[in-house]
Amino acid sequence: MNKAVAKEARMAASLLRLHFHDCFVKGCDASLLLDSSRTIISEKLSNANRNSARGFEVIDEIKCALEKECPQIVSCADILALAARDSTVLAGGPSWEVPLGRRDSREASLSDSNNDIPAPNNTFDTIFTKFNSRGLDLVDLGPTQLEILDVSASNKDSMVNQEITIFQITP
Repeated sequence: MNKAVAKEARMAASLLRLHFHDCFVKGCDASLLLDSSRTIISEKLSNANRNSARGFEVIDEIKCALEKECPQIVSCADILALAARDSTVLAGGPSWEVPLGRRDSREASLSDSNNDIPAPNNTFDTIFTKFNSRGLDLVDLGPTQLEILDVSASNKDSMVNQEITIFQITP
């Protein structure tokens, strides 16, 4: 993890984004990591991920190293969750406890990925609805988004311009 973030600082954000996109579809099950096959259409092909999701090679390297030391013990879902936390910390962000024991999915959902992940051009109401459908609230959206709500009372046009900037994730 240190090597990946030191090599490219924005990799920390990319790994956090991978985890977010994975969790937002069917829970934190590593379904985003699955490649297309005869029976699966990969979530990597969704509008939210195609040509923009990155960091898969970092997860692959971690998984390979772990498999050498303790084969078939650590799930890809746990690796993705830990990588998101650890890369955030390496970039100077907060730490959080990561419960372990997730199971990896054997299915992916391109349609859920296309429909459920908040898009950069979604309105604040749409984003809030998508978060709320996952049991998340305004606190989960974070302090920057809460500041927008304060601004919205006095300048609604400003809120629209700001929400697009805040939710646009640059790969």
